[in-house]
Amino acid sequence: MTFSETANITQRENAACFEVQGASDYTLKSMSIFRRGHEDDRQSLMSNNTNLKDGRFICLCKSVIDRFSDGEYVVRFSLKPIKKHQNSRVFSNAIQINGQQVKNIPLQENEITHYLGNNF
Repeated sequence: MTFSETANITQRENAACFEVQGASDYTLKSMSIFRRGHEDDRQSLMSNNTNLKDGRFICLCKSVIDRFSDGEYVVRFSLKPIKKHQNSRVFSNAIQINGQQVKNIPLQENEITHYLGNNF
């Protein structure tokens, strides 16, 4: 088990974007979202619903956010390095969706770690 990194979410050009330092050196390996407390009901997000903007933002299209009702969610994603001698990076983020607004909320203790054996 290891600690996840976190990334702040901001709204940019009709998208919800996680700011990731050095994102241009990585590709998105996987991304999922689940309602807080309901990890078994995890939904994988497809790469056509995400994109990299300005070399530092991993963004969810507005249509993805619109699919979810108001509430608290945990978003997890992993980045695979483009260069061979870098490690993969795993992120865990808690967000609150309220209408068209998306904002960061603190992770709970059980949400800040991940297992190396996961498909992240």
